Amino acid sequence: MTTALSCGWDETGNNLLRNQVETMSLYINSVYSINDEHSFFVNGFYIDQEKKGARNPFFFAHAESIHGSMFWDPDIKNKAGGYGAPVKYMWRIVNDSEYTNDGLGRVYDDKSYSFSFGLEGEIADYYYSVGFSRSQYDFSDRYLHHTVEGNNWLKGPKLGEVDGMPIYRPNYQAFFAPLTQDNMYNMADWATYDGLSFNETLTADLSGDLFELPAGFVSFAAYIELMKEGTRATPDSRILNKEFVGLTGVITDGERNRYAAATEFMIPITEQISSEIALRYDHYDDISDVGGAFTYQVGFKYSPTDALMLRSAYGTTFRGPSMSSVYQGFAGNFGRGSDRVIADACLRFQTTGDPAQYNADALTISCADLDTTNINEPKLDADFETISAGDPTLKEESGHSLTFGLVYEYSPELSFNVDVYDIVLKDKITRLGSGEILDNVWKCENGLIDSSSAKCANMQDRVQRFDQDGLATDWLGNTKKGLPYTAAIIREGYINAAERQHGGVNFGVKGTYESEFGDFIYKLDYSHVLKKKEKLRPEDPLEDVLDSQDNYNFKDMASFNLTWQLEKTAISWQVNYKGKNWNGADFGQREKLPAWIKHNLTIGHYINDNTRVMFTVQNLLNAMPPQDASFRSYPFYKAGNYDTNGREFLLKVNYQF
Repeated sequence: MTTALSCGWDETGNNLLRNQVETMSLYINSVYSINDEHSFFVNGFYIDQEKKGARNPFFFAHAESIHGSMFWDPDIKNKAGGYGAPVKYMWRIVNDSEYTNDGLGRVYDDKSYSFSFGLEGEIADYYYSVGFSRSQYDFSDRYLHHTVEGNNWLKGPKLGEVDGMPIYRPNYQAFFAPLTQDNMYNMADWATYDGLSFNETLTADLSGDLFELPAGFVSFAAYIELMKEGTRATPDSRILNKEFVGLTGVITDGERNRYAAATEFMIPITEQISSEIALRYDHYDDISDVGGAFTYQVGFKYSPTDALMLRSAYGTTFRGPSMSSVYQGFAGNFGRGSDRVIADACLRFQTTGDPAQYNADALTISCADLDTTNINEPKLDADFETISAGDPTLKEESGHSLTFGLVYEYSPELSFNVDVYDIVLKDKITRLGSGEILDNVWKCENGLIDSSSAKCANMQDRVQRFDQDGLATDWLGNTKKGLPYTAAIIREGYINAAERQHGGVNFGVKGTYESEFGDFIYKLDYSHVLKKKEKLRPEDPLEDVLDSQDNYNFKDMASFNLTWQLEKTAISWQVNYKGKNWNGADFGQREKLPAWIKHNLTIGHYINDNTRVMFTVQNLLNAMPPQDASFRSYPFYKAGNYDTNGREFLLKVNYQF
């Protein structure tokens, strides 16, 4: 029996759920009546924020070798009583209080503004509006990070090699001593990020009645839009050049124009039947080959009685790639995950002694940390780089949707609606992550996906592995060292997923009950997903993923709101519900977590006609995400699925003048 030794610390107390924020904002909204038919409008806002948060960075000295991040220290006492031993981890956490005055080591500044102006009014019997708007968002990010130069300073000169490991005599005293402003720059420096995004839009619209039919007037609306948008994200050049330890970044830069024209008609066919027809044309003018396309929507409403309405609509969709998916110049990151292909090879090698197509000595090095806790799913964690870039050859997303439903108004106290929808998206732009790529490569190797398919060829091409000597070349041309045959660099990125189908039902109930004690207003909305299918490549079969353990989208969601209102006072109780979802265990072993419910309470009162006070308690019962021990890293739940903010109290005063 062997005992696994470990050391560590609880760092969760140093994390912040919400940053410290200082905000200055300015807002203006004004309308000037030129005459009875025309007016000039202008509105806008400006927001300047400084956000500070905890950084608490890791510093670690390492050396890439065929043994991974290990080096040899000749001065460390070994198990045999002599001197000389490998150093695998040399970590140190740096508290923000060591190098800042306020204990907050990450500073994020952002500025945003938006303004619009134009004319609106009436010409003959038609309403018009012409306007121009511009918005811009600027940001800068600044944080302390360990530099490669500082890492080399800590380790000192290379003194040779032992069994493929470089020899160093690190300056432990400097590394583990308290960090001060004076010695900080020996090991670290400030990394910076800045960027912006902007949007300029010119719009014009016209609406009114065209002519009269026996059942009523045919109404129309027409709309024209000219847009220019751009984005830029620029990291410190040292980030992209890997001059910071364990840090890479993303660079994005591009602009594009988009033009759109649309028209919509509401046609009363009979007193009970009406139709809505909408046509739209969009055109993208950028470095992609998307171009333009027409889309349409046709809808019908049938009201056999005043209380009942049946409705249905069919429409097509067209959407160009996002700015980042086209103009992202480079994105890099460091990842860690199980390389199942090599894990299977290690298990076979240890069981049968057959290295198959691998070199036995090299495979022995890689298999040293094989995890066979689950013999049916061996794990071998590998450290790799991920790179990705935008793709101007991406195709546009297209698709169609069909909805059918009814609305029944029994009385002011009770009405409900039921709508069934079915959506098909083709060439949906999605981002392939490293975990999905490694999983697909394993499936291709084991016949779960046709190994001769284009999908398997694409997945295999995205993984660059270390050779039998543990060597690979990164995107800068530098030599990397690691475990033989494991993933060294994985090329993530954006692709057009061939098809996705999504269907479900939405149900709602609402009503108002008036009494001498006040008005009671309630509303319930519930949605249930009935279908989710997808395929990555046109030649792939359509796969039902609704109940897949990789589907972390909620199948059931609901919200309920009950408001009591009497004269100038109102109290509102809101409940948000998210259904069961998978935990973070290994695929095949996942279990469903319980549903999550969050309550909010708001009390509002009009002091006078100009002044209103609102008091809100968010997350009234302090509900936390379902406990999930299978998530072993912060924030210990599936990020994005839940809200981790506890009970909050907000007081708001509105004054109009």
